[in-house]
Amino acid sequence: MDKNTLLGMLLMGAVIFGFMWLNKPSEEELARQREIAEQQEAARLEAAQAAQVLTLDSVSAAERATIASTIRRFGTADSLTGAYTLDAREAHLTLSPEGAIGGIVDTDFGPVAAADIIAARYDGIPQQTAAAAVSNLKQSMAAVARYQGFARYLKGKESTVTLSNPDVTLEISTKGGAISKAWLNNYKSYDSTALTLMDPATDGYSFMLTTATQRLDTREFYFTPVAEGDSAVTMMLDLGDGARWGLRYTLPAKGYTARMEIVQERMQQIIPPSVASIDFNWHQKMRRDEAGRVFEERNSALYYMFANGDVENLSEGSTERKEVNERVKWIAYKNQFFTSLIVPDSYFTTAIVDSEKLDDNPDYIKEMDTQATLEYSSAQPSPAGFTFFFGPNLYPLLSDLQNDINPGQNLHLTNLIPLGWALFRWINTLIIIPVFTFLGGFISNYGIIILLLTLFIKIILS
Repeated sequence: MDKNTLLGMLLMGAVIFGFMWLNKPSEEELARQREIAEQQEAARLEAAQAAQVLTLDSVSAAERATIASTIRRFGTADSLTGAYTLDAREAHLTLSPEGAIGGIVDTDFGPVAAADIIAARYDGIPQQTAAAAVSNLKQSMAAVARYQGFARYLKGKESTVTLSNPDVTLEISTKGGAISKAWLNNYKSYDSTALTLMDPATDGYSFMLTTATQRLDTREFYFTPVAEGDSAVTMMLDLGDGARWGLRYTLPAKGYTARMEIVQERMQQIIPPSVASIDFNWHQKMRRDEAGRVFEERNSALYYMFANGDVENLSEGSTERKEVNERVKWIAYKNQFFTSLIVPDSYFTTAIVDSEKLDDNPDYIKEMDTQATLEYSSAQPSPAGFTFFFGPNLYPLLSDLQNDINPGQNLHLTNLIPLGWALFRWINTLIIIPVFTFLGGFISNYGIIILLLTLFIKIILS
C-alpha cells in the first residue's frame, strides 16, 4: 500500500467520522426516542394481554355444557334446593336446578364471579385479573377431569385429630389422612424437648391409588374426619354414588402401637378389579435425639424383615439404597434408642428402601425412604391393615410386642437391639437383660442399676 492510498483511506475515515458526529442526535432527541420505544413496548404488551383475554374469554356453548355436567356429576347435591356445589382448586362453583352456573373463581388479584367468566362480562375487571380467572377456571375443570370424584378434595383446610394414651400421642391430619405427628409422653430428647418420632414438617406417608386412567397420591387430598369415640377416627373420602375410601386409626388404652386399616365401599366403580396392588410410600427425616451424635449415627439404620424371618438393615455409616424383590414383613426406621415401625397384616410384596446419611445437618442424622407394594382388591371392605409402633428399643417390650401384633409368628423385633455376636447375644439375652429389667423394677436411676450390674458380673466371674 503506497503513501497516497493510505492518505486517501485516512481522509475517508475522517469524513465519515465527522459526518456521524455532526448528525449525532441531541440529548432531547435521544430522550424522545426512548419515550417512543417505551410507548411501543407498552402498546405491544397491552395488545398481547388483550389478545390473551379475547382468547380465554370465549367459552363456547359446548364448554359451558361440559362445566354444568361436571358440576352435576362430581358436585354435592342439596336435597332441599336441588342445587349442586363443586369445589376444585381455585373454582367454587354452583349449579341451580334451572342450569345456571354460579359461584366464584379465585385469583391472586381477588375472586371473580363464575357467571361473568361464562358470559364474558368483564366491564370493570382488570384484564390481568380476567385472564387469571379464565385460566384458573380451565385448570380447575382439567383437574376435575383428571381426578374425577377425588377433585372436590383437592382443596380444603387442614386440621388434626389427636389420639392419646399414657405412652404415646398421635396427631392425624385431614391433609392426606395420615399420622402427621407422633411423640412419646414419657421421654425427652437431649435438649429437653418432646421426643418426636414423626413430624409434619419432615415426615409423612401416603398410598398411591390406581384408577382406570390415573395414579393418585392420597397426600394430595383433604379427608373428612369421622370420630369414633376417644380412641378411633376414620379419615374418609366420599367419592359419590356410594363410593368411599378411607383410613381408620385405633389407639389402644396403653402401649406404643396404633392400628391403621384401609376401609372402602363400592370402590370397584373407581378402581378396576384388575388392579391387584397398591403402593405405599413412607419418608422420615430422622431427628437427632442424643447429645452424642457419632454414637447415635452408628446405631441408627433402616431395618426390614423378609418373610422367611431374616432381618437385614441398610448401612449405618453411609448412604445406601436397595431394591428388595421378595416379600417383606416389616420395615423400621430405628435410631439409637427409639424406633418407628410398620407391620402390614400380610406382606409388602416388593420394596425399595433408601437411607441417606446427613453429615452436615446439625439437627438430623439420616433421611429414610420406602416405596413398597402390597396386594389390594377394590371389592373388599378392608383390603389391608397395618400396625404402627412408635416407642423405645426395650428388649422385653419388643419381645412381647410380636405376640400382640402377630401371634404365632416370630417377627424377630429384638434384632433391632444390637446385642453383639451370637455368644454375647445369648449372655445378654439370658443374663444381662433379665437382671437389668429386674433391678429396673425397684430402682429408677439407670446409673445405680449399671453399677450394681457391673458388681454382679464381677462376682460371677470371680
